[in-house]
Amino acid sequence: MRNICIGLALFFGVAEISAQKDSIYIEAKLSPDKKKLSVNQEMVYYNNSKHDLNTVKLLNWVSAYNKRGTSLVYRKLEDRNTDLHFAKKNELGKLLNLQIKNSDQEIPVSNISDENFFLPLKEILKPGEQIKLKLQYEVQLPDKKFTGYGTSDNNVALKYFFIVPDRFDPDNISKRDYHDIEESVSFNTYWTVNFDLPVNSFIESNLQQFQMNSFKGYLDSDPEFIISQNDYPTININTGDIHTEIKFGYNIKPEERQNLEFFLPLHLKFIKDRIGTIPERIFISDKFRTKEDFFGNNDITVWKFKFQLFNDAQKTDLDYFGIIAKKSFG
Repeated sequence: MRNICIGLALFFGVAEISAQKDSIYIEAKLSPDKKKLSVNQEMVYYNNSKHDLNTVKLLNWVSAYNKRGTSLVYRKLEDRNTDLHFAKKNELGKLLNLQIKNSDQEIPVSNISDENFFLPLKEILKPGEQIKLKLQYEVQLPDKKFTGYGTSDNNVALKYFFIVPDRFDPDNISKRDYHDIEESVSFNTYWTVNFDLPVNSFIESNLQQFQMNSFKGYLDSDPEFIISQNDYPTININTGDIHTEIKFGYNIKPEERQNLEFFLPLHLKFIKDRIGTIPERIFISDKFRTKEDFFGNNDITVWKFKFQLFNDAQKTDLDYFGIIAKKSFG
């Protein structure tokens, strides 16, 4: 009962302080086998378009991992990656069940395997007006090997698995599927996310953690979470007028940490001198690090000979400057 009261207090607090901005409150429970995520969710959605709305669109992107005919599968095949096309059923991701309510009246969803839900509204939602939705659903998480998000033996990476509005389509008219290209869905949204995790689990996020397994705050990007049995490292930069916490979703070697503690303040100062501000918090997932790896500093291998163009410290400098720059620009 106490947890319910705390949850309600948090939700109504979010709704009040977020004014004309969307707010999303989530309670998520990860199963012991790390394959299923049970979600209770409440959201306040504002019509930020210039038109009356008779539908609200929600994105259900876990379904991209479910059917062979999805855009994600075709894109992977174009890249000559057949892993998802030939995946086993227990490796796929999908929505297992769903209930959506508005003012205690259930809103029907014709097919929960769709990537887009266009919810019919009984009353027109005029520009500037809000609607409150309550959702209950269970997600089967895909294997992490397909996109870098999902579940694995080592950790669980969560991004794009919660059902959320598409803030880049204020008119709620365009179908939008998941393609694994790191496109944004949410911006200027206040999040409160509480997790119930298996024992001995650690969690990191790009959201501010305010108590164990609980996060909240505004984001201009989509929330990310890494759940693991390892407590991943954090580096705090406090030099001059720069105070930034950098969280990692992976382990780093002692020599790499030493190099980062030298280079990161220089990167942040360079960026701040040019754009004026830098984030107070930066979260770097393993997927993002791999995606942004600086190709030009790789060693050259010819037959049995290996030519090292840059030493390890220089490689760290080149790799992380691009990562920090992209994260600083959002």
